[in-house]
Amino acid sequence: MAAAPFIDDCQISVANQNLDGSGAGIVLLSVGHSAGKRIDEIHCKPLSPPTLKGLVRFFYSKDGGTTKRLLQEVQLPSSPQATADPGSQVTFETSTNLPPNFVLTSTNQHIYVSTHNALTINIFASGMILG
Repeated sequence: MAAAPFIDDCQISVANQNLDGSGAGIVLLSVGHSAGKRIDEIHCKPLSPPTLKGLVRFFYSKDGGTTKRLLQEVQLPSSPQATADPGSQVTFETSTNLPPNFVLTSTNQHIYVSTHNALTINIFASGMILG
């Protein structure tokens, strides 16, 4: 089977300041694949301009979500612009933000996300399902 592109997405909005992946507002972003799933880029788009700096937290689980470990935090800049403005966004390549050769090789491997502040944020992960 040849490699195939994918896009996973979710929306987060409930403030959660826990660093252990517990509590409300932890949302599933991506599930691994038996052939291997490589996430190349993650895009975080607030639906309204944040007035305070925000954080998006990414958690890794290797056991289907039973245990979650903080993997990365990405800062969203504040924006003093009017609410009609689309606001700031953050796109990052995972090669600089995740461990090298980070491939989800099992359907028990999950990536979860949460937000530090009560902001509604759309999250998109894109990459390749390996063949």
